Amino acid sequence: MSKRIFIAFPVPVNIREYLASVSRDLAEKHQEVAVNWVPSENMHLTVHFLGDLEDDKLDQVKARLAARANVFSAFTCTLAHVTAYPSPRVAKIIVAEVKPKENTPKVMWGVLAKDFMRLGLETDKKPWTPHITLGRVKKGEISNLSEMKLERMSWLVDSVKIFSSELGPDGSKYTGEGEFKLVNREI
Repeated sequence: MSKRIFIAFPVPVNIREYLASVSRDLAEKHQEVAVNWVPSENMHLTVHFLGDLEDDKLDQVKARLAARANVFSAFTCTLAHVTAYPSPRVAKIIVAEVKPKENTPKVMWGVLAKDFMRLGLETDKKPWTPHITLGRVKKGEISNLSEMKLERMSWLVDSVKIFSSELGPDGSKYTGEGEFKLVNREI
């Protein structure tokens, strides 16, 4: 059976709740625009979207991720600001950019991209920009969304997860397919 799979770093509840309040503020300011806001329980820091995978391929991904998690250290992330893709002038995806303290997640992203390509999987060709998606513009336009500073909240990322995503009429439902602890160290 095929599942839509992505790899992500989890975000703690207090950060997700804070970002949900930021989303509510943005929704109030831009009531004329139809935005699908991401529920706080679905907020995460995407590493790779792998698309539809059969169970045998998912097992290979899990094995690769388990091996890599034992090599990479836990790291600290800090919220930076709200911006949009493709640009703040023409917002299609509204995000909270995140600044990792260490280079670990970017290196891990690159290593995993090579691993997944060796498994015959497609990965994003664009450089990885750490962010948490807050909403997707469906109708209308938010123009000139200036970068909005966020509270400088930090957290320790000490695991990486595999999620399956099921699209439904009320949005996506995410199910954990595996969690792998990163190497603990003093921060």
